[in-house]
Amino acid sequence: MYDSWKSEMELYMINRQHGRMILESIKNGPLIWPTIKENGVTRPRKYSELTPADAIQADCDVKATNIILQRLP
Repeated sequence: MYDSWKSEMELYMINRQHGRMILESIKNGPLIWPTIKENGVTRPRKYSELTPADAIQADCDVKATNIILQRLP
């Protein structure tokens, strides 16, 4: 039953806004957040500091996780 569930999940994800990015998040793992050096300390960037493309990918990572958790039997 896994193969049919997987196919349904892929179709569902692709049909969402930024669907291919959501699917890539599942296949390749979530975004590795870029870091910034501030006052001699390296820290991950805040969401508000991400580039527009990275912000979309971060959102897609959350959507991907949410889709999987909601669609588990």
